[in-house]
Amino acid sequence: NSMSWRDDKSFNGIEKEGNENVRNKGLKFTKNVPRFLQAYRTDVELDHESSLALKRPTKPQDEKENDNDEDELDEVQKEAILAYEAAQKEALAKETEGEYKKQDESVKAKRKAPLSFSTGKIDDVHQAKPPKKKRKAVKDLVIAQALTDQKKKATWQKLYYLIQFLFCIMATQSFEDIARQRRFWALETNEQQTLSPEVPPQWTPSSWRKFPIKQQPPYPDAKAFDKVLNKLQSLPPLVSVQEIERLRDQLAEVADGKRFLLQGGDCAESFRDCRPDLIEKKLRIMMQMSLVLVWGARMPTTRVARMAGQFAKPRSQETEVIDGVEVCTFRGENVNGFDKNDRTPDPQRLLEGYYHSAATMNYGRLLLDSGFADIHDAGKWDLGFVQNSIRSEQYSHMVSAIQDSLHFVHTCGVGYDTNLKTMDLFISHEGLGLGYEEAMTRKVNGKYYNVGTDFLWIGDRTRQLDHAHVEYFRGIANPIGVKVGPSMKPDELVELIQKLWPNPSATPGKITLITRYGESKVAAMLPAHIEAVQKAGLKVVWSCDPYHGNTITTDNGYKTRPFSRIFSELRQTLDIHVAHGSYLGGVHFEMTGENVTECIGGPEQLDETDLTERYTTACDPRMNYAQICTTSNLINMNY
Repeated sequence: NSMSWRDDKSFNGIEKEGNENVRNKGLKFTKNVPRFLQAYRTDVELDHESSLALKRPTKPQDEKENDNDEDELDEVQKEAILAYEAAQKEALAKETEGEYKKQDESVKAKRKAPLSFSTGKIDDVHQAKPPKKKRKAVKDLVIAQALTDQKKKATWQKLYYLIQFLFCIMATQSFEDIARQRRFWALETNEQQTLSPEVPPQWTPSSWRKFPIKQQPPYPDAKAFDKVLNKLQSLPPLVSVQEIERLRDQLAEVADGKRFLLQGGDCAESFRDCRPDLIEKKLRIMMQMSLVLVWGARMPTTRVARMAGQFAKPRSQETEVIDGVEVCTFRGENVNGFDKNDRTPDPQRLLEGYYHSAATMNYGRLLLDSGFADIHDAGKWDLGFVQNSIRSEQYSHMVSAIQDSLHFVHTCGVGYDTNLKTMDLFISHEGLGLGYEEAMTRKVNGKYYNVGTDFLWIGDRTRQLDHAHVEYFRGIANPIGVKVGPSMKPDELVELIQKLWPNPSATPGKITLITRYGESKVAAMLPAHIEAVQKAGLKVVWSCDPYHGNTITTDNGYKTRPFSRIFSELRQTLDIHVAHGSYLGGVHFEMTGENVTECIGGPEQLDETDLTERYTTACDPRMNYAQICTTSNLINMNY
């Protein structure tokens, strides 16, 4: 299925006439080049061959050429080429018309002189008429050489790169080899490629390894861990670069006060929860909350789920004692198991986390593409167990009003907008295990993206300026969040933002500050942080996490969060932003679409005795469906 790049017939006008200068510029691929590549003939070659075909004298078949004449012709041509090149250089140096006139006079004066091809001057080429056969050869060579250098250079360069690329694919490398070098065609893995100005100097996806690090699991087998990371590097992305950039554009609108950010999901995902019914519930609660915000606040909403990757959690202790035995703390299912006999960190769980994330993303996109989020069917978004909630009637009235409005619009002749049938849903997780995050980092168009998620955040326990997590986060192009707790000083916050975000004007929407003080500390901490960021001229997205600062442990040993404290911190945060001329652009919730009993209080008035009924979290307590609906109405009333 292949043939030589040029056979004798296709090179007849150049090779047979001995034109070394033109011939040497051709590509000398001699084998394994596809037949269709012969179609890529340049203007230089075609023009030259056409001129030779037209100018070459025809011979009767019975006329025999003398071998000595052919040899003599080759020598004449070589000398003519040298003469022409030397003359061309001399002609470029002549700038005045008078010099050209003198040259013409010199040519006329020397017409009668014998022909010499050894002097290397243009006058000698024209001073006498050589034999007709030789004169034709010289003329053909001059025509070919007269093509502009610029045209030849551009044409040959374009052809060279095209043939080089195609030849490597078809003749040298298999598609499997190409796939190993470039995971997907859009992803660049060559470190020599030009980097975008957004990439900080002295940064690589692995530069974090030179810094102190916290919250990393102690894997007993380092070789097995490295093998898993190499495998992860070869796997496809979970999200596209275009999706990441679209989220950053939307977050820039949030920072400008034109949009609202809704971020929520499980505290820590579980592999066993990768089920269709539970994924549907997670999407349903995101849709209902955003519907309340869009309808009440008349503001577009960006939905970012803590989903498809939120398998790891930071812990305050490395170990814990269970039944008198000291074991590793449970760090999430992509690190170790919840059972006390399965606490040894296992790197194979990172691969399981990747595959479960991919399955979750695949099913979520399938639902959204099939009309699951069609706003015309919002009434079918089953409220189930929350029907007896004091807020369910308000939600039902809102859905009825929306459907009436849509019916009126369609009756007036407005088309069925496809934007009403689906929604954007982005995914996020805490960037905790840096080995996994490095393996999911790919270079595209001179930037480095973490293609394992759209949005990552750096936790309050791992935000040290001189530590590994800040080093990794400062180099990726994804939008990132920063958890801001009561231990954060105002000047430290500004310094951290500037290190993570060295060029704010070029990348709006890059930084989201997620405050999590606790109900009793928000009034003392938040104003100073807002003022410091405003003074530094940094336009960030402000978001409120009213959960992590309000966790308590009951007498019977359950971790819980009083709904009243969650509600209070959110209300105070809203009021403080308004008082300081700031904009609370988002909320960060730990919630579930299931009917759990993990946070006490709320519209169902749950107490500590109810915690034992449906306490299913793998880590921290989450708000249930009814509690989320109530919180949504609070946000709605303030926008």
